[in-house]
Amino acid sequence: MAVFYALLICCGVFYLIVLILLLCTKKKKKKELDESGVADGGSHLVGHSKILVMFGQLLSSMPEVLFAVPWPAEFISFVSIIGSIANMDVLAAFSIGGCSLAIPALEKFTVHMAVPPLLLISVCLAYISSLSILETRYYCCVKKSDTDGAKKAKKKNIARHRRQTSIKVAMFVIQLIYPGLATRIFSIFRCRDIKISSTESVPFFNSDYNVPCHVSSHAEFEILAVIFMGLYVAGTPAFVLYILLHNKKHLHDLFTINDTAIAPVVDGVFLKQRKNRHKRHKRTAADFDHQEELSENETVVSRHRSAPHAQLNTSASSNTTTESQLTETDKDRHRDIIEYDTQHRKIKYQFGALYSQYERDYYYFELVILLLKMTMTGAMCIVQPGTVLQILYAFFVLSIYMLVILKSAPFKGKM
Repeated sequence: MAVFYALLICCGVFYLIVLILLLCTKKKKKKELDESGVADGGSHLVGHSKILVMFGQLLSSMPEVLFAVPWPAEFISFVSIIGSIANMDVLAAFSIGGCSLAIPALEKFTVHMAVPPLLLISVCLAYISSLSILETRYYCCVKKSDTDGAKKAKKKNIARHRRQTSIKVAMFVIQLIYPGLATRIFSIFRCRDIKISSTESVPFFNSDYNVPCHVSSHAEFEILAVIFMGLYVAGTPAFVLYILLHNKKHLHDLFTINDTAIAPVVDGVFLKQRKNRHKRHKRTAADFDHQEELSENETVVSRHRSAPHAQLNTSASSNTTTESQLTETDKDRHRDIIEYDTQHRKIKYQFGALYSQYERDYYYFELVILLLKMTMTGAMCIVQPGTVLQILYAFFVLSIYMLVILKSAPFKGKM
């Protein structure tokens, strides 16, 4: 029971950290977001950080996966520390603390499978607590001169931002704990034949030789492992794929999309707000007019350009649209672009860690990363365990991954 108490204490500490983060995080003003230009640099930083975290996750799983290799005790202690950080593995932290917190292998499985819901519940409780504090102390975030409507609007914006931050923290936690879960689940199926006589051998659980395989309690845990394999190992990539496909239209900024979803008819004020953030896509109203003139000589014209705007760039004799109609069209398109940009900001803030560090055509590459982690930290546990072939298969998988990276170059910038 001591380990469950320690686990609850860890969840309580995590709850306090998330709560402080929600209370301290403030949403930047739109103008600051437009002119800061931190989007690309932030994605590069996230990309570099995720590569380092993935390296730590794969490195920390090596003693568990390749158990037949005579790893030095110092190396095992070192990667245990790395794994407790990179995988948010509280069980590894318990083992570092001393034997008083060590628990049997099958009980470790039970505790480890309870970690994801406990952490997600901690995030939800922190979010609810932040809203409760907002109800009683939101006046500190508004000015005395604000009207009641302005106060309610600011309160609503703060609540929305905290919800988005909670989702972002939850996605971050899922990405960290996924490799450790895969290792723990697949290790349940790893058994080793032990000779009990000259002619007879019995399979025993590799992590605990006191537990015979496929019978009694181990058979029950194998059933649980299959269930959690579908829930965690397969469910996490499926959930990430759903998020990316469901929000595919709003993943990237409007001015970085070649197949323009909305015709780029924007007034001077909006262009002025966007010019610093999109320096590589500098455009003015004259550029748009010139682009329309060039499009007349092309065989393919964007289906999203409306007739009034196309007629504006033709000869005066063919212009049958009044100035008032054109103004209304520009306003509608301006409103559409603002709505698109707002939705894009929300999606990128919540789920940007899943795709922002990859090129636009490789927005799904996080699934490849998850597949690699699952293979190297989980599936490799049961592929010819304890043999040289296991190491050869691991080298083969990493070689394929390296070739895919070199060929596709999915990361943005100089990774």
